[in-house]
Amino acid sequence: MKKSNSLSMLQIAGILLFVREIVFYIGFYLLGTSINWPASLSLPANEILPLIYKEQSFVFAGYYIYLLSQVLFVPIVFSLYMVYRSENYITNLLLRIGTGLAIISVCFKVLGIFRWLYTMPILAELAVSPNIEIETMQLIDFNYQLINAYAGKIGEHLGVQLFGSIVWGIFAFAFLRIKIIPRLFVYWLMISALLFIPLGDFFQLDNGVYLTINGITYSLWAIIFGSYLVFKNSNKFQQTEYEKTDNEIAIKVLSRN
Repeated sequence: MKKSNSLSMLQIAGILLFVREIVFYIGFYLLGTSINWPASLSLPANEILPLIYKEQSFVFAGYYIYLLSQVLFVPIVFSLYMVYRSENYITNLLLRIGTGLAIISVCFKVLGIFRWLYTMPILAELAVSPNIEIETMQLIDFNYQLINAYAGKIGEHLGVQLFGSIVWGIFAFAFLRIKIIPRLFVYWLMISALLFIPLGDFFQLDNGVYLTINGITYSLWAIIFGSYLVFKNSNKFQQTEYEKTDNEIAIKVLSRN
């Protein structure tokens, strides 16, 4: 990997980290101001569905922007892999596994988010129908809970939390082997990866405060580490002792001969 290419990808990785947080919080703002998300997720169907119907334009825009922020997870981890891949087998293997699992994570997230874009609006329209019967509303409520229990846990439990924890945990261990990355960012990422673990689901706890702390911890890491990558002095960019460029290896071989 040539130095110029590495530096260019380094800046791209930093920009993507920063942009993803901006996109996420735009979606967060739209959903929060329209349906009091994420607190409204705990509301019963007869309360949240009419609200979704009333604010359907903002809900669709908010969740679609949120979807884009989650899809950006793949180019972020891929760009980090391209920057820090090395000739060390273990480090390279960790980065490759982490990148592959990130793709699976995003697939789970997309499935979870899609229920709010295309399935819940249908239930919301039925829920606000005039002269709706009690039995129909009970059936709507049953389907609402069923969809949330299935797609919600796939998207949030598997995609966001469990696989998010595994992916960033793997990257943190890989970064630990790369000397040019400041240790502060590595340990910070490790803590964030631990906070991604869905302990609330495992131990039947309230995820609210736990996920808030996790979100803030990760967002601060992404913004600060992303800024570090973007503004990193190119003159100080160095490879580790096992990350030699092709030219360096060729010079070493020729010198031995």
